[in-house]
Amino acid sequence: MRFFSYEEIKSTADCITIARDALSLPVDNDGRCAATWRGGTNKVSVHVTKTGFHDFRLETGGSVIDLVATVRFGGDVQMAQEFLGEYLHLTPKSETRKTPEKSKFEKLIEDGYVEVSRYSFNDISGNMVHFESRLEHPEKGKTFLQGTPRGWGLGLTPPILYNLQGVASAPWCCIVEGPKDANRLISMGIQATTCAGGAKKWHSDYAETFRDKSIAILPDNDEPGMDHARMIAASIIDVAAQVRIVMTSDQPKGDVSNYLDDGGTQDMLMALISNAVPLSFSDLDGIDIPRQDTREVIDAKSANEIPFRNFIPIEVEQDETTGRRRKSNGPEVMKQARSINDLTKDMHRRFLHFPRKVGEQLFDHDRDSGEIYYMHKASDMFAWIGRKGKFPVEWTRGDAMCDKADFFSSATAEAIRYESINNVPDWPKRSDVYYIHPTLPRPSPTGSYLNRLVDSFTVASECDRRVLKAFFCAPLWFVPRIPRPSWIIDSEDGQGCGKSTIAEACSFLYGAEPVRTCNAELQYGTQEITKRLLCSKGRNARMLLVDNVVGTFKSPVLADLITGWTVSGKRPYGPGEEVRPNNLTYVITSNDATVDTDIASRSFYIFVKRPVYNADWEKNLLAYIEKNRYHIISDIINMLDSHVSFPGVPASTRFAEFEQLIMQAVCKTPDAFKETIYHLEEKRQESNVEQEQAKSIEEMFTSKLVDLGINPHEESVWIRSQIVNSWGRAALADGYDSKAQPIQLVRALAKQRLLRVVDPKVKRWPHNGSNKTSGILWNYESGAVMYDKDMAVTYEIIRNSNGDAEKRMALL
Repeated sequence: MRFFSYEEIKSTADCITIARDALSLPVDNDGRCAATWRGGTNKVSVHVTKTGFHDFRLETGGSVIDLVATVRFGGDVQMAQEFLGEYLHLTPKSETRKTPEKSKFEKLIEDGYVEVSRYSFNDISGNMVHFESRLEHPEKGKTFLQGTPRGWGLGLTPPILYNLQGVASAPWCCIVEGPKDANRLISMGIQATTCAGGAKKWHSDYAETFRDKSIAILPDNDEPGMDHARMIAASIIDVAAQVRIVMTSDQPKGDVSNYLDDGGTQDMLMALISNAVPLSFSDLDGIDIPRQDTREVIDAKSANEIPFRNFIPIEVEQDETTGRRRKSNGPEVMKQARSINDLTKDMHRRFLHFPRKVGEQLFDHDRDSGEIYYMHKASDMFAWIGRKGKFPVEWTRGDAMCDKADFFSSATAEAIRYESINNVPDWPKRSDVYYIHPTLPRPSPTGSYLNRLVDSFTVASECDRRVLKAFFCAPLWFVPRIPRPSWIIDSEDGQGCGKSTIAEACSFLYGAEPVRTCNAELQYGTQEITKRLLCSKGRNARMLLVDNVVGTFKSPVLADLITGWTVSGKRPYGPGEEVRPNNLTYVITSNDATVDTDIASRSFYIFVKRPVYNADWEKNLLAYIEKNRYHIISDIINMLDSHVSFPGVPASTRFAEFEQLIMQAVCKTPDAFKETIYHLEEKRQESNVEQEQAKSIEEMFTSKLVDLGINPHEESVWIRSQIVNSWGRAALADGYDSKAQPIQLVRALAKQRLLRVVDPKVKRWPHNGSNKTSGILWNYESGAVMYDKDMAVTYEIIRNSNGDAEKRMALL
């Protein structure tokens, strides 16, 4: 290999000219082109300038050397610099010479193999993409080699299906296990296809070719052939009109060609296909479909053929000072430092743009095992690189060399960011979430999987059943800055009704444990709550659960969390602040508790009854969810996708979007929806402690005014603070703090429109003058309108010398 000066290449080469002339890229006059080397078709996704390029789709780029390495040499920078040095007729700094190795094809020919067939795999336009060579040996049997028009091996070329042109125009076709069998059927007028490489080389990406077609899979008569056929069937059953597996030959390892050689005719073959029973989804449960290697994957494999290192080793066989060839023991290896940006791009190329980050936490998603691996520090990341690559990391120290801590910081800063990692979908799908769930199965026609889950619990009414069903849908739906309701699960039968189990089952359905908290922590430990919500595990949670609330529950912190757009706080690892979208479903389980207006107005209520459970009920419930999780989710999405909003039905709560998209879909009819909303409002009023307090205060004050000879429904009354506090304590005797001043509560209830007989604006009277007094204006007739200076106060209630209330005329 010849080595050239990188700086000389960059200063000499015009990247636009190289792209057009040397790489045949269709660069337009604005320097834009499609990323054809990775299968891209967007004509403006890449910007090429005189000095370099930028790929907007992958957010990568670099110099002219990087462009040539990416497009032509699978990311190999050394191959790119040699190509450019020779293309530009530059003088090399040094070189090493190696005898070129023979190709595998040449070695097989020397070993006595003979090429008997070469099958061309052409694209939809008829252009050859790659080929398959069949070689046979008189003693060693047959073997196959892949190649492209550029030479042996597929390189960066993803394999395609055989006979794409014929299959595309046919309403039905056969899938066989090799081009030989496909050609045999094509010669009879039957369209057929196969994948390159034989059994177990099928990829899920091929499925779209068979959309709405009837397919007959004709496997070889052996166990690998049948496994291959079932794998193909599982990958296309979602898109094909019908799928059949048809065994033809009864010979061991026999195929359709053997069947025809043994006397089978076209009519007999068509009869076999027609009589085969189409497969159902249940016939193919549990079959894994391999994914096709994309150009990026092939590029990554190529990049990992050399160790990941923070330097470029250069073999120097001549002294740069004298120009004479060295006579020492072999060439000297020099280490040229790599920039931190070059290292970051190389790592992303090797590992398919991993590591990525959730919040500020780096992670990897293993392509084969599906596991998520988190990297908390530099040593974690370098251990991961060593495991994922083919070779140990080679990292050296020096003044110009990048150190590990700096590289870890750069990797964190440059990583693609997600807000969470979800093993179930969102509805609608979110661009800021990394999804690791499988393809969803088809929904059941009647939503039976979801209905069975809902019916596992004993609800108090049909309206409660609808609300419970909406509750199981709630974590699925999240749109930034659109508020969602919290949920209160209660029972009039006390404990043992499955309230906590409902919350836990819903959280389990969405694949994560709930983040648990309590009233004390909400009052004094909000920093700890936000830390748990912002850590990598907490980010994946879909629910915050306040369990077993009793008495009267008030929490301004929780009320703010429920309707807040984001959750922010101190970063769990390291200094600084961190933020996440507020996609949590907030749940309170209650034992006949009451809540304040802030919580009540934000909540939907579910009431359950004590059921008759057997000992294994909860175990069986969780087993059902575990087995049918994606069937249940599929039923939910199908129900929501199928719903058409009810015309002319206004929103009844502060969660208009949730009502329209979720509650209406669950209720199915406008009448059922109205009934459910009315039911929710009744439950909200019954459990709202402040509404109960307002009712008690109004009844007490009305009674006291009547005792004083005042008509509270027709006359305006000014009631001084001392009397308000005295009457208020009498009205709120049970469970009210005797040291508190009820007048503050009365004014707050008036502002919330819960105590409409009290003017919310007037705190002092008379309006003018020096003898103002503090109190409230009882103004029943005006409906608590804002106090006007011309309004007459017909009575003033004061405290007499005995401490009792008495009235006096008080005209303004």
